Amino acid sequence: MKEIEERQEFLQEIEHLNEHKLKQRIKDEIIERVAELQKVQDLKRQYCN
Repeated sequence: MKEIEERQEFLQEIEHLNEHKLKQRIKDEIIERVAELQKVQDLKRQYCN
């Protein structure tokens, strides 16, 4: 979770830059981490309930 927050903060910090590829890469990484976190939460619910 901390990693996602750090990436979101970094994305906000570089918002003013004209670095579309970098910003898109960071957004994609955030999406990937959120998806991984969702899978973990789903597995946790499945096996811990």
